[in-house]
Amino acid sequence: RVYKTGLGLIKNSINPRTGLAPDWVRFDSEGRLVSPGETDHFGYEAIRVYLYLALADEKEALKAAAPLIHRAADQGYLSAVMELGGRAVSECQLSSGGYAILAKAARSLDLPGESEKIEVLAITGMANDPYNYYGSALFLLASF
Repeated sequence: RVYKTGLGLIKNSINPRTGLAPDWVRFDSEGRLVSPGETDHFGYEAIRVYLYLALADEKEALKAAAPLIHRAADQGYLSAVMELGGRAVSECQLSSGGYAILAKAARSLDLPGESEKIEVLAITGMANDPYNYYGSALFLLASF
């Protein structure tokens, strides 16, 4: 029951237009999820949502990430922090681990072209910043 409730919270918090999950969610005094707004942030915490969904083989829930996967593959760049509406709020690029997670999500959704493009971003990111602990840890976790 807890697992299904958690999946429901994830599905209801991801922006359906952009595929961005919020770093944090809020609940009202009755314990109901307060829908994230367009200016709530996606970033370092939220990227892990897609990793957990892919590792759990939750393809149906992972479909919500498709717009984000397509954006990464098409643009070849994602900001590390974005508003849920899609506007970048950081000049820093998503870490190599973040790209590795999106590549894993793309493979889970059987999007081989997108996966290959995003894998290049992940590998390039590792080569350019091999001492980024967080990015390296996520890169490793997304490799399984």
